[in-house]
Amino acid sequence: MGAGELALELSGYRRERGLLWPDYDKRCAEVTFDEMAELVPSVMLHVKGNRLAVQAGGNCGQMPRMLAERFGTVYTFEPDHRNFVALTVNTAELPNVFRYQAALGRSDTDLRGLGDGDGRYPGSNCGALYMDGKAFGWIPTLTVDGLNLPGCDLLALDIEGGEAQAILGASWTIQRYRPVVVIEDKGLGKRLYGEEAGSARALLEGVHGYRAVVKVRNDFVMVHAG
Repeated sequence: MGAGELALELSGYRRERGLLWPDYDKRCAEVTFDEMAELVPSVMLHVKGNRLAVQAGGNCGQMPRMLAERFGTVYTFEPDHRNFVALTVNTAELPNVFRYQAALGRSDTDLRGLGDGDGRYPGSNCGALYMDGKAFGWIPTLTVDGLNLPGCDLLALDIEGGEAQAILGASWTIQRYRPVVVIEDKGLGKRLYGEEAGSARALLEGVHGYRAVVKVRNDFVMVHAG
């Protein structure tokens, strides 16, 4: 059964371009499909291997689906349970996509709840949820390094201000495999960690020897300068 068939059977969801999507969302669906269609091809121009990609946040699965066509294995992370249901259904037919209902961070002890940019949960934007420590549950937090990956060709992070923290938790993986790294940078790290805009980029440049090669909307594609 495909994603579109199952979409009609779940209360609280609708179809969005054939994919299962949370009914409450009024903003993310308007932009995310076009953003992914622009971003992923730009990223792939700089990726040298196609063995394994790590991606967070998975949202409703639109980017993991695209990466699954290009990589042998895709690990995707999405902490929100509504989004995770949609992601699971929308990637159910893809045996090379492995889904984690968890966040990526600096350590596996940084447990936080979920909130969103409107100050409510879930709000009106299923793409604006972030780990604010206040609103809902205790979300498991993992590190990329803790996955003990056999390789990594792409690390793509769109996690609403948690990008620098996730990079700190991926230091060993980045140093060993030098993946292409994609980070969203809208200055959202300040609200949680006191980080200024550009902190994730500065970390990659100053510690790991990366440089930005292209900017697609709010996303920077970073490659190792060596």
